[in-house]
Amino acid sequence: MSATPSRRAFLGLACASTALLAACGSSSIVSALKPSRFLAVGDGFSDLGETGVRYTVNDGSVNIWTQQLVSYYSQPLVTRSAGGLSYARKGSLIAGAAPSIEAQVTQLLAENTLGPNDVVLVGAGMDEIIAAVTATGISDATTTRVRAAGDALAAQVRRLVAAGAKYVLVAGVYNLGISPWAAALNQKDAIRDLTINFNNRFLVTAVDLGNNVLFVDTALYFNLVQGLPSGYGISNATDAACATPDASTCNPNTIVSGIDYTTALFADSQYFTPLANRMFGTEAFNKLTGRW
Repeated sequence: MSATPSRRAFLGLACASTALLAACGSSSIVSALKPSRFLAVGDGFSDLGETGVRYTVNDGSVNIWTQQLVSYYSQPLVTRSAGGLSYARKGSLIAGAAPSIEAQVTQLLAENTLGPNDVVLVGAGMDEIIAAVTATGISDATTTRVRAAGDALAAQVRRLVAAGAKYVLVAGVYNLGISPWAAALNQKDAIRDLTINFNNRFLVTAVDLGNNVLFVDTALYFNLVQGLPSGYGISNATDAACATPDASTCNPNTIVSGIDYTTALFADSQYFTPLANRMFGTEAFNKLTGRW
C-alpha cells in the first residue's frame, strides 16, 4: 500500500531530522573531541549488568556496545551499582518511576555535573516496544504508546542538554522486525513499523538539538548486517543462539547445538551476541569520531 500524503510528509520530516542529528564534520581531520568521561543511560540493549547479568552471551568478553565504544578511548564504563557511570538497566521504560530512563537521567544529573568534554550515551526504546506489544498486541493503542515514548525519550535527552551535556550519542532502536521474537509472533512487518514510529518520533521531537545530539541509526546498521550477513562475518542472522529462556542466564555452555554463538547475530529472541554488540560499538565509535 502506498503512503498517504500525511504519512509521506511525516516520513520526509523524519528523514530531514535524521540528517540534522547525524550531520558530521569533515572526515579529513582527526577527531577534536577528547572525552573526559562517558556516562550512559538505557534499557537492556545497553545494560552492563546493573542487576548482575547482561542480556547477551555472558562469556566475560567485551559484549555490550557501550563497553566496546569506550574501549577505543581506554576509558572505564561500569554499572552504577558498582560505583560507575552506566545507569542502563533491563526493563527500563522511557517515562515514569524507576527503573525508567526518566529516573536514570534524574539520578545521573543529581550525582554528576556534566563537564564540557563528557559524552553521554543513550540506548533505549527497545524494552518499551516489547512491553507495549506484550500488553496490547499489534493495535492502535500500541502504536500510540510507542510514538509517545519516542517523544518522551527526546524530552529526556533535552534534559541532558539543558543540564550542560555537549555531546550526547543516541542509539536508535534496531528494527525489531528482524528479530526471532517478531518471527515467532508472525508480526515482522508490524513490529518493524513500531520501531520506525519510535525512532521517527524521537527524531522529529529532538530535531532542534542537533548541535549537541548525534543519532546513530541502529536500525539501518542491523538491516544491512542481516541483509548480507557474510559480509560482516555473521554465520547465522535469524536464530537465537541461547538455549536458555533469555540471554540473562546464557553462557558458552548453554548454546543451541549447531550454532556458533561467536559468529551468530542473536543471543536470544531479542538481544544480540557479543560479536554483534562489538560490531555496533565500533559503528557508534566511527559515527562519534566522524561527527566530533
